[in-house]
Parts: sequence; C-alpha cells; structure tokens
Amino acid sequence: MTYSALQQKGFELAERLAALPLKERLGIIARTFGCETAKIEMSACTGRWQGYTDIYLALDDGTHIGIGTLRTSEARSAAMVGKCVNSMVARYHPDMVSETKRLAAAALMAREAADNEIAFDKGLKPYTFLNVELCGSDSEKAIGFLGWYYVTLAVDGKIFGHHDSGLANDIYRGVVSEQSGAAEYYVAAALPEGDVDYVFRNVGHSSHNGMYQCELSNDARNRAEQTLAERERENEKISKAAAYIVETSARETLYGNYITYPDSIPDDIMTESEFLKYKDRIADELYGYEAVAQVDIEDDGAIDVTMYLAYCPNYEPDRDERDEYPDDREILDALSSKIVPVPAPEKPTSPERKPSLLEKLAQNKQKAAAQPSAGGSRKKDGMEVE
Repeated sequence: MTYSALQQKGFELAERLAALPLKERLGIIARTFGCETAKIEMSACTGRWQGYTDIYLALDDGTHIGIGTLRTSEARSAAMVGKCVNSMVARYHPDMVSETKRLAAAALMAREAADNEIAFDKGLKPYTFLNVELCGSDSEKAIGFLGWYYVTLAVDGKIFGHHDSGLANDIYRGVVSEQSGAAEYYVAAALPEGDVDYVFRNVGHSSHNGMYQCELSNDARNRAEQTLAERERENEKISKAAAYIVETSARETLYGNYITYPDSIPDDIMTESEFLKYKDRIADELYGYEAVAQVDIEDDGAIDVTMYLAYCPNYEPDRDERDEYPDDREILDALSSKIVPVPAPEKPTSPERKPSLLEKLAQNKQKAAAQPSAGGSRKKDGMEVE
C-alpha cells in the first residue's frame, strides 16, 4: 500500500511517541474526542468470522471507535496491541487532526466554485463550504461514525453536516484536492434524483434528505455559523473592493487601462494583506461589471483593469492615434461626448452563480468585437501595451 505524505507524517509522529507508556498514548487519543482516558477492548467474532477478533478503542464516555479485525492469536499479543495504538496516535493525535483539517479545507474551498458552476448548469442551488470536522461522541447520531471526518456546508442558509465514506477516507489520507471527486457527475447512491438540490465533489446531493448528513454538535454548529458569517463578510469586502476599482479606473484612466496596487485600496474597504489574499476573487468579481473588458493580475499582486472606452470620461486618445487612424476620428470624438456611468455588476438570478472566468472572457471578446476601438497600442499609466 502506498501511503500519502500526511500519513507518513503521522507514522513518524507515532514512532517518536512509541516509548511513552500505553496509558499516556491512549490518553492523547482520548483527549481528541473530549475524554480523559481510553482503553483497548476486544470482541470475539462468531459465525463465518469465528477465529477472528474485533479490536476497539473504548473511551471513558462509553463510546467506541473501531480499530480493526485480526486473527485472535495476533490480536491478543502485546506487540499487536501496541501497533494498533500507534496507528490510532498517527491518525488522531491533535497535531495530525489539525493538519488534516487544514489541508482538506483549503482543497474543498477551492473546489466550491467548480461544483456551484455544475449546479447552476443543472438548475440546482450553490453551497457554501464552511469547515472540516471530526465526528466526536457529543452527538447521539455520531455512533457508528465516531472518528469519521465530515464537512459542514450551507445551502440556502441551512447549515448541516455532510459525510460519506469516500470523503472521510480522502480527508484522513490527505488526498483531497481541488480536482478530486467524481470524474463524471452522478446522483449519490440511493438518493432520489428529485431530492437533489446541490452538487458536492461533482455528485448530486440533497440538503433536506438526511441520507448523507450527520447531526452537528453545539460546538460544530457554532463554528459553522461563525465561518458562514466570516465568508459573508469576506464577500462584502470583495464586492466593495471591486466596486472601488471599477469606479476609480473609469474616473482616472486616460488610456483605457488602470492599475490598482495592493496598498492603494482604502483601509476601510480592505487592507493590503487582504487585497493580496483575495486578489483572484476580486478579479472574478470585476468581470461581473459590463464596463470591464479585461483583468490581469501582476506579479506583485496589483490588478490591471482594461475598461471599455464608453465608460471612461477622461479618455484622451493620443494625437498620434488620431493621425494614424483618421477614420476613427469621429468615433473617438463621439466617445468623448457620450460617456455613460459605470453600472453596477449584474447579479445572477437564483440559483446564485456568476459565469466562470472562461465564460466571461468569451463574453467580453464578443463585446470587444462589437464595440468601436481606437486601434493600435494604447498607453497604460506609465506603461506601453501592445
């Protein structure tokens, strides 16, 4: 079996702690699940599995986490018990749990936009990714899923826990990526197609059918509500930053292009560090404005916007441009006398979704082809653009 980098990291951590007394190592695992102590328990199998033994981690609150099933002769040996405990330390040490959640959250956040585009195409609702959680024993319905990783999502303002065995295993192994998920869209197994209302990892799911949901503890729900509020604040900041860039670009540009640097956004809209963090999402938001023809992100994080000339009241074509393209003289003069205000970005109707960057680029190319242009190279503020 090939182990992921995250699993290898866990094995190395467990190996460093292997010299600790068994009770201490069990205590490390127990505290991950809100308990103080734990012990190993075994149960002999019957029927066709006679001769094998199930091994469990028993927490002091009465709940159990399955470790595995081994031949009874192996399961009873002290060496095998120690090996089983080490495997649980590698998986459930607090440091490993934190790292596992961090890696999965980053990948699933990046995956959200792609899923929501698929949902839009199918007339379904978008979801908001919130957190990665580890199923603990503080929920009555956690029994059977104790030790599983799951995620919290929001659809239409409803917060819920979403889980499935493939997701839990990918999170544990640290192999969730922006591209991971079903190769082709399908409806989740045993879920009626009529119940599907959102898409997660390219699979149709339901926010109101509880088949792939788990009950949230108070702590998990509070974290989800806090994250949702933070996501909404982020979205508001990004919208305000985009509006500022468009309005400033339209007003200040002389040649149709304008560069906004990370430190030039007013702090009451967004800090420099926030600008650099959200620059890609700001660029996506900018394409929602019909006044914007093109957006480029510079190496230093600055955002270079090309505006349609009809929205630029201070556009000043060079004399060279007028002389080189005399047929455009009337067009240039007309543009300067028919400036229109920058309209607000068009908000998509429900389900909420904006076109992808590729779709926006295609749309803007069509606009550019239909709109008169001054032609030739155009100056940026302090730059030449071919």
